Amino acid sequence: MALATGSSVAMAQPTEEPDPPAEAPEPVVDLNEVFRKGLERFDAGAYDEAVRIWERLVETLGKTRGRRVLYNLGLAYERLGNPTRAVESYSAFASEGTENEARRTDALRRADELKAKHGALTIRAPGDDSVVLVRIGQSEPRSAGFTLYLLPGTHVIELYYGTDHAERRAVELEAGGKIEIVTVAPPTGVPPETSPPPPQVAPEPRPPPAPETPPAPPGGSPTPAEFPTTWVASLGGATLASFALPLALGLNAANERRAALRLSPGHSRYADGIDDVDKAKRAYRISYSLPVGLAAATTSVVVVHFIRANGADTTGDRLSLGLSPTGVSAFGRF
Repeated sequence: MALATGSSVAMAQPTEEPDPPAEAPEPVVDLNEVFRKGLERFDAGAYDEAVRIWERLVETLGKTRGRRVLYNLGLAYERLGNPTRAVESYSAFASEGTENEARRTDALRRADELKAKHGALTIRAPGDDSVVLVRIGQSEPRSAGFTLYLLPGTHVIELYYGTDHAERRAVELEAGGKIEIVTVAPPTGVPPETSPPPPQVAPEPRPPPAPETPPAPPGGSPTPAEFPTTWVASLGGATLASFALPLALGLNAANERRAALRLSPGHSRYADGIDDVDKAKRAYRISYSLPVGLAAATTSVVVVHFIRANGADTTGDRLSLGLSPTGVSAFGRF
């Protein structure tokens, strides 16, 4: 591995100017000495310190005058396990031009080797001046408009970080592969998408209390049983009204299914959407127990009436209805 030597750093020659009469001259910074300090830290294995020294040196000289430092920066970033900054430094060194063609070829070779071992993830910025913050894994969020070289595998990306429209995606990178994501300006003034509230279910209707059967006149024939019009009308109306519950829950299940189909399998709410669809379907099927129970109770009242009307012994007859969590029940003595 070759390092650019300190003598290769170009330094501007200061022009002679008269010293201000009341001020002392500013100290002259020996840029070659600064470069050599970076070499010492690199040779000692303190690559992070070498990076800090050389980055300040490039800021002072500019990329054109300090192009030879860029090659050394690439070596340091590569040792630190930062392939993105290493590729950027090698590429900048090669593009700035150098009289050392062998070193330029080596920089391009090193950049190509890093690209072959890692996957390139490019996040395109919106076409306007909008700022879209992007977070990769647990790293600090940064503005869209960059390319990262990451190890092969699954990486979680959070677009529009810090907003109500944050979107998480999982991408699978392959060695030497490229994935590009184009961002758009985030919407403004639009509330985040939320699930519609569940429909309001009307309380279960309760039948009126059973009327008392008047006693038969003493010494005479029993009074013919009257048709329980009030009971049949009340229970029949309640049965018809109870079908509103399966209807409402059926519409809710259909809405949940359409909402789940609009989500892609990679969406963060896709699993929750499928679970909501299953819950809505179960509630829809269970809701039919109410109208079935009320219909059974109505049928029981009619059957009891006809038994009594056909001359059966009705001494002590008494019909009672009850509501329970499992439906409507009818019981008594016939």
